[in-house]
Amino acid sequence: MKLSKISLQILNGTFKIALGTGVGRVLNLLAFVYAARSLGPLGFGTITFVLATLDLFALIAGASMGSTATKIIAQHKNEKGTILQDALSLIFSVSLVLTVALTSLILFNSNLISHYMFQNASFDNLIKLGSIFVFVSIWRGLQDGILLGFEGFRSVAVNKAMDGALTLIFMIVFVQWLGLNGCMLALILGSSVTLLYSSFKVSQKLKALECQIRFLLRSPSWHHLIGFSLPTLLSNLSIFPVTWLCSASLINSKWGATALGMYNAGYQLHAPIVFIPMMISSVALPILSVQWHVEDKTKFTGIFTKLVFSVFIIAVILSLATFVMIDLILIAFGPDYSVGKLAILLVVFAAPFHAVSQSTTTALQSMSRAWYLPVLHLFFGATMLVITYCFVDQYGAIAMASALLISYALLALAKLTCIYLIMRK
Repeated sequence: MKLSKISLQILNGTFKIALGTGVGRVLNLLAFVYAARSLGPLGFGTITFVLATLDLFALIAGASMGSTATKIIAQHKNEKGTILQDALSLIFSVSLVLTVALTSLILFNSNLISHYMFQNASFDNLIKLGSIFVFVSIWRGLQDGILLGFEGFRSVAVNKAMDGALTLIFMIVFVQWLGLNGCMLALILGSSVTLLYSSFKVSQKLKALECQIRFLLRSPSWHHLIGFSLPTLLSNLSIFPVTWLCSASLINSKWGATALGMYNAGYQLHAPIVFIPMMISSVALPILSVQWHVEDKTKFTGIFTKLVFSVFIIAVILSLATFVMIDLILIAFGPDYSVGKLAILLVVFAAPFHAVSQSTTTALQSMSRAWYLPVLHLFFGATMLVITYCFVDQYGAIAMASALLISYALLALAKLTCIYLIMRK
């Protein structure tokens, strides 16, 4: 009976987040399809490469604080004392220091970044706008993590839907007018408005618990960051830089930014496919954490098995639906994208393995085995880099898309094996 209640708790949270995120993802997809059509494969490949670079900066400064906050709140929100207040104060303080430092670094070195990383000095203003996008993205991730820890699924859902709607509106307004800079400006404005909304909701949650956040770096809660945030960050850093390096390899090959535009068109379809599985996994994190820490392995195993099975089936169904409708979808992107059909489909069919990989990441984090992830993700990174570098000159976007599919399949298998061995102990 208790397991049934837990399952309903996951389904309830997932439904609320998936509804809002579903609307947001569809609207974001339309926004990026509009951008892809307006900018063409060359311009779209360029802006997505710039965004990938900025996301890498945001990943470093964000230091996985959002997921850390989710886990800490789930474990300590019902406890008396100042454990939760001290831990959240430390997270806010570290996030503030890292965010201000990195944003300033990007802003005041935009000319160097545009010249040396993109070989295009005209990107100076684009990078300056990007520094604002990095700042907003980091704080949005932290706020969402806090809301998930408090099981504020409805607030997260509204936030996602609002972001998608605003991004689409601003994209239509600014892309035709300002090109690449307009695309970046649309993302900043959409994210900024939703950040204000999520900040208001977080303040309500904290006020209800009489939890006062203050600037605090000397805290006994550093073990949370060292034991969870740091390994999670390292595991992400073993994936994101790899994607960036592969993108750089593709954009600097004879195929150029146009091929990267094809690959990223595929990823615009890949992302909506994995969003429901990823939402299920994010909702399951606090619930799995509780079951593991009360040492109920039977319930933990039951929840995890259902989690993996459900995310894989959902992703497979959506991938097949995309395959059936691919010709219609490519019409929306524009006639120039049809030549990249095979690469786009390979990226799409990497989604089921990506979904399983995400659910196994959630399980390892809830088992306090986050330090396993950097090693496993290094394996993913090495596989993707080797395949891309060996075949990119010959096959272009198809090489990178194939590398993504194979790497996620092997990563999912490796994580499942790891969890099985831990459960046997």
